[in-house]
Amino acid sequence: MAAAAKTHIAEKGGNPQMVLILAFGGAGPVHAYGLAKKIGASRILVPPLAGVGSALGFFTAPIAFDLSRSHRVRMDIADFQEVERLFSGMEKDGEAILQSAGKQEEILFQRVLSMRFIGQGSETD
Repeated sequence: MAAAAKTHIAEKGGNPQMVLILAFGGAGPVHAYGLAKKIGASRILVPPLAGVGSALGFFTAPIAFDLSRSHRVRMDIADFQEVERLFSGMEKDGEAILQSAGKQEEILFQRVLSMRFIGQGSETD
Protein backbone atom coordinates (compact mmCIF):
# COMPACT_ATOMS: atom_id res chain seq x y z
CA MET A 1 0.00 0.00 0.00
CA ALA A 2 2.86 2.38 0.79
CA ALA A 3 4.42 1.86 -2.64
CA ALA A 4 1.10 2.57 -4.35
CA ALA A 5 0.58 5.68 -2.20
CA LYS A 6 4.07 6.98 -3.02
CA THR A 7 3.49 6.39 -6.73
CA HIS A 8 0.11 8.14 -6.67
CA ILE A 9 1.49 11.13 -4.76
CA ALA A 10 4.41 11.41 -7.21
CA GLU A 11 2.11 11.15 -10.26
CA LYS A 12 0.04 14.03 -8.92
CA GLY A 13 3.13 16.12 -8.18
CA GLY A 14 2.58 15.99 -4.43
CA ASN A 15 4.94 15.98 -1.48
CA PRO A 16 4.53 13.02 0.93
CA GLN A 17 5.53 15.23 3.87
CA MET A 18 2.48 17.42 3.18
CA VAL A 19 0.04 14.50 3.04
CA LEU A 20 -2.61 14.11 5.72
CA ILE A 21 -3.55 10.46 6.25
CA LEU A 22 -7.24 10.11 7.07
CA ALA A 23 -7.65 6.85 9.00
CA PHE A 24 -11.10 5.29 8.96
CA GLY A 25 -12.76 1.93 8.50
CA GLY A 26 -12.46 -1.20 10.58
CA ALA A 27 -8.67 -1.38 10.84
CA GLY A 28 -7.67 1.89 9.17
CA PRO A 29 -6.39 3.56 12.35
CA VAL A 30 -4.32 0.46 13.19
CA HIS A 31 -2.44 0.68 9.89
CA ALA A 32 -2.23 4.47 9.54
CA TYR A 33 0.94 4.95 11.60
CA GLY A 34 2.92 2.35 9.66
CA LEU A 35 1.74 3.76 6.34
CA ALA A 36 2.57 7.33 7.37
CA LYS A 37 6.04 6.26 8.49
CA LYS A 38 6.74 4.42 5.23
CA ILE A 39 5.69 7.27 2.94
CA GLY A 40 7.06 10.08 5.10
CA ALA A 41 3.71 11.66 6.00
CA SER A 42 3.81 13.65 9.21
CA ARG A 43 0.08 13.93 9.98
CA ILE A 44 -2.66 11.39 10.70
CA LEU A 45 -6.31 12.24 11.38
CA VAL A 46 -8.47 9.64 13.14
CA PRO A 47 -12.06 10.93 13.30
CA PRO A 48 -14.49 9.91 16.04
CA LEU A 49 -16.12 6.53 15.37
CA ALA A 50 -13.53 5.83 12.67
CA GLY A 51 -14.33 2.12 12.71
CA VAL A 52 -17.92 2.63 11.60
CA GLY A 53 -17.41 5.60 9.29
CA SER A 54 -17.20 3.54 6.13
CA ALA A 55 -20.34 1.56 6.92
CA LEU A 56 -22.27 4.69 7.86
CA GLY A 57 -21.20 6.43 4.66
CA PHE A 58 -22.11 3.39 2.60
CA PHE A 59 -25.63 3.23 4.00
CA THR A 60 -26.33 6.96 3.76
CA ALA A 61 -24.73 7.71 0.37
CA PRO A 62 -26.88 8.08 -2.72
CA ILE A 63 -26.83 5.22 -5.20
CA ALA A 64 -24.01 5.90 -7.64
CA PHE A 65 -21.54 4.06 -9.81
CA ASP A 66 -19.18 4.57 -12.74
CA LEU A 67 -19.21 3.02 -16.18
CA SER A 68 -16.26 3.34 -18.53
CA ARG A 69 -15.32 2.30 -22.03
CA SER A 70 -11.99 2.46 -23.79
CA HIS A 71 -11.77 4.14 -27.18
CA ARG A 72 -8.18 4.69 -28.24
CA VAL A 73 -7.87 7.09 -31.12
CA ARG A 74 -5.71 10.00 -32.20
CA MET A 75 -7.51 13.34 -31.88
CA ASP A 76 -6.79 14.34 -35.48
CA ILE A 77 -8.78 11.33 -36.75
CA ALA A 78 -11.32 10.97 -33.92
CA ASP A 79 -14.90 10.05 -34.81
CA PHE A 80 -16.90 12.10 -32.31
CA GLN A 81 -20.15 10.46 -33.40
CA GLU A 82 -18.67 7.19 -32.13
CA VAL A 83 -17.78 8.91 -28.83
CA GLU A 84 -21.40 10.13 -28.59
CA ARG A 85 -22.66 6.58 -29.26
CA LEU A 86 -20.42 5.24 -26.48
CA PHE A 87 -21.68 7.84 -24.00
CA SER A 88 -25.33 7.27 -24.98
CA GLY A 89 -24.94 3.51 -24.61
CA MET A 90 -23.39 3.86 -21.16
CA GLU A 91 -26.17 6.23 -20.07
CA LYS A 92 -28.81 3.74 -21.24
CA ASP A 93 -27.04 0.89 -19.41
CA GLY A 94 -26.62 3.00 -16.27
CA GLU A 95 -30.27 4.04 -16.24
CA ALA A 96 -31.38 0.40 -16.52
CA ILE A 97 -29.10 -0.62 -13.65
CA LEU A 98 -30.29 2.20 -11.39
CA GLN A 99 -33.95 1.55 -12.14
CA SER A 100 -33.51 -2.16 -11.37
CA ALA A 101 -32.00 -1.08 -8.01
CA GLY A 102 -35.17 0.87 -7.23
CA LYS A 103 -33.90 4.37 -8.04
CA GLN A 104 -36.97 6.63 -8.20
CA GLU A 105 -35.38 10.10 -8.18
CA GLU A 106 -33.88 12.00 -11.09
CA ILE A 107 -30.84 10.29 -12.61
CA LEU A 108 -27.86 12.52 -13.34
CA PHE A 109 -25.04 11.60 -15.71
CA GLN A 110 -21.57 13.10 -15.83
CA ARG A 111 -19.53 12.62 -18.99
CA VAL A 112 -15.76 12.61 -18.60
CA LEU A 113 -13.02 11.97 -21.15
CA SER A 114 -9.71 10.71 -19.78
CA MET A 115 -7.10 11.63 -22.36
CA ARG A 116 -3.34 11.65 -22.66
CA PHE A 117 -0.63 12.51 -25.12
CA ILE A 118 1.25 9.68 -26.81
CA GLY A 119 3.90 8.51 -24.36
CA GLN A 120 2.27 10.20 -21.36
CA GLY A 121 2.02 7.93 -18.30
CA SER A 122 -1.26 9.11 -16.82
CA GLU A 123 -4.55 10.48 -18.07
CA THR A 124 -5.97 13.97 -17.72
CA ASP A 125 -9.73 14.29 -17.23
